[in-house]
Amino acid sequence: MIPTGTTYVLDLTTKEWESKRNMICARAHHGVVTIRGRIYAIGGRDSRGRVVSSMEVYTPEIDAWEMERPMPIPRMGLGAVTYMGFIWVLGGLTSFPENSDYDSPVLDSVLCYDPVTRIWSSRPPLPMAKAYCSAVVAQDKLWVVGGCCVSQSNKNHLVSTGLLDIYNMDCNKWETRAELQIPRHSAGVVAFEAFIYVIGGISSKEWGPVSKTELFMLDDESIRKPKEIPVPLTGVSVIAIPPVEAVLRTKSLSSVIRRIIDH
Repeated sequence: MIPTGTTYVLDLTTKEWESKRNMICARAHHGVVTIRGRIYAIGGRDSRGRVVSSMEVYTPEIDAWEMERPMPIPRMGLGAVTYMGFIWVLGGLTSFPENSDYDSPVLDSVLCYDPVTRIWSSRPPLPMAKAYCSAVVAQDKLWVVGGCCVSQSNKNHLVSTGLLDIYNMDCNKWETRAELQIPRHSAGVVAFEAFIYVIGGISSKEWGPVSKTELFMLDDESIRKPKEIPVPLTGVSVIAIPPVEAVLRTKSLSSVIRRIIDH
């Protein structure tokens, strides 16, 4: 797998892709978020195999990337999301020297970046160190889904986890609220209306990529199993695009989905 710096944009009207200016740093296993009309590419592994702390930002109006303030430590396989006006970076894998304070390359640390002041700050750590987790905002709440963590039986191995953690702003701490039926990391995760959709990923329990999907229903915090995707997929990016015209329903989407899946 070779890191690339390519950037493409999809025209939703013509359904055609257009190539844009390459990133300054080729990256793989990095995080990407959008905020204030700009795109931020965070961390990852570069073309020389190094885990990097750098971050760069893309301005669509001028088709240009420029470097931003780097993270305090390098990390790849991180969760990234925008929430409450900040860029949140969660967990990941780091590289560190022998005299480092970190005893494992898997991180539980959470960082926030203010795109206005360009300052990084720390937030409460995750309940457990994990990498390749997915961060998503659903109904104004910040969730972290799945990931891989250090095995309790062998500290040299990483295993998938299915935990869903939510950030409690009132208590300023993370709480574990549910667990996926299939532990997985590097999954595609997207929030849409009243549920969180978890697609594919890799599962150490299943010994490889999975095609099974899961729905986390936000109203009762239950797990449903919708139809599988056609082929196993991992490392996918997922985004929900609103319809051009508003859709009027007599019932909530949650009740419709629950009825379809249960029957």
